[in-house]
Amino acid sequence: MSRDLDPTRRHLIALIAGHSSVGNEAQADAARAELRAHNLEVQIQKMVNSAPPLTDAQKSRIAVLLLASPESNGAGS
Repeated sequence: MSRDLDPTRRHLIALIAGHSSVGNEAQADAARAELRAHNLEVQIQKMVNSAPPLTDAQKSRIAVLLLASPESNGAGS
């Protein structure tokens, strides 16, 4: 795997493996969702760290995207 495994990512992957190995797919699915959220957070942090300074209006538009439900921002279609 090319990505560095931070402790949180490593823990979540282990949870998925453990739950899957004993047939607890509900818990494995919950851990998968948590892993997706963690991966998204890591990527957003990298983008924020490398972005030029943003205006308050730009920050507000980005915040709306992050706070909106998938149905309201078109991602669910």
